[in-house]
Amino acid sequence: MPEVTDALGELKSLLPAFEPTPQPEPTPAAAPAPQAQADEIDPVAAAHLDALTSVREDWFETLDSADCKLWLERNPDMKAKYAHMRTAKDALDVLAGYDKYREGLQQAASTAAARSARMAAAAIPTGSRRAAADRTPPLSEEEAMARAFST
Repeated sequence: MPEVTDALGELKSLLPAFEPTPQPEPTPAAAPAPQAQADEIDPVAAAHLDALTSVREDWFETLDSADCKLWLERNPDMKAKYAHMRTAKDALDVLAGYDKYREGLQQAASTAAARSARMAAAAIPTGSRRAAADRTPPLSEEEAMARAFST
C-alpha cells in the first residue's frame, strides 16, 4: 500500500493546483411589493369574468378541455389570441372559433353517416332476396353440422 500512496503523491505534484473560481455574491432579492388582500380582485377583471360567465357558463371548462388545447396547438393565430386575452370579448372570440371548429366536425360526421347510409341502400335494394339473406345471422359450426346430417 505505501507504493500506491507514493504514486498518488507523485501524480498530485504533477497536476496544477486546483483553485475554485470565486462565485459572485448573490444580490439580495428585491422586496416584494405590498400585496393586496387575497379577497380583493381588480374590479375591471371581475367585471369581465362576470360578463363572460353570464354569457357562457362553461367557458372555463371548454377552454381547459384537452380537445380545445389540441385545437389551439393546430391554430397558431387563435393560440396567440388565447395567450394574450385580457377581456371577455377576447375569450368569446376564441370560444367562437372553437365552436365553429366543433360544428364543422359534427357536420362532417353527419355527412359521412348519410353518405354511408345512401351507399348501403344503393348496394342492396329493398325487396331484394339478397337483402333478406344478408339479414340472417351465419350458422355456427354445430348448426351447420346438424343441418348437413339432417338432410
